[in-house]
Amino acid sequence: MEKQKKKEIIKAVLAVAFLVILVCIVGLMMIRYSVEGEKDMPFYLSKITMISTAEGVEHADSAEKWNMDIYQNNDIYFSIEKSENADEDETIKSVSIENIQITKTPAVGEIKSYMPNSGEGRAFTYTEDYVIQNQSLTYQGGTQTDLKMLQIGNQGGNIAIRFTNTGIRKLCF
Repeated sequence: MEKQKKKEIIKAVLAVAFLVILVCIVGLMMIRYSVEGEKDMPFYLSKITMISTAEGVEHADSAEKWNMDIYQNNDIYFSIEKSENADEDETIKSVSIENIQITKTPAVGEIKSYMPNSGEGRAFTYTEDYVIQNQSLTYQGGTQTDLKMLQIGNQGGNIAIRFTNTGIRKLCF
């Protein structure tokens, strides 16, 4: 009887030890994944470019010669490329820039985020139609990159967003 109890205790200890080791291994794998991220992604972010400019937009209907609004712009371009080891059939369905938040307001003016516009001439227009309202901007996969139509090439390409400090100063000379 005593041998039987010892065998049962040994089996229980081994089962508990196995479960503890299994939980530790799974936990370590989860921590490693959260630190390192996913490996062998079919596409990757290869480059981020920021271009800062300032510009004045004249009011055509004004009688004053130099009546304009001043805008301070930060255009951010993201380049996405296909990995060398990705399958040929892999394509981009869509790319989203999400959770867009302005964390610090400037002393003068107001920060607004703009999407590229489909109008002729300018890549970005300062109208409410092109202000990003829902803290998210999505580019759909297409045959080629077209920023104005919010499309990225399904094999890789560029996407853009503009952050503008509006209402810095209205000049009238």
